[in-house]
Amino acid sequence: EDDELAYAYHAANEPQAMAYDRRRSSKAYARRAFAVYRRTHVERGVAMALKAAGLAPHGRLNGWLTGLGYWFLAWRTRRLAAAGV
Repeated sequence: EDDELAYAYHAANEPQAMAYDRRRSSKAYARRAFAVYRRTHVERGVAMALKAAGLAPHGRLNGWLTGLGYWFLAWRTRRLAAAGV
């Protein structure tokens, strides 16, 4: 992983005197960004990936993968929030 988003988060949201910690900043960014995503965002991302793979972008597989992806996103968001990141 590169740390472009983590550093941008650090520069914009943390005190100037605070030392940059990629891991902390990356988790804090993810917690805030993941909370914004909705099921439609995941569904469109899955559709793009399926289309690129030559599969039907709006079939049953899309529904299953969207459900799984959205569940994982919500689970990860809850874990980050519970960790106090």
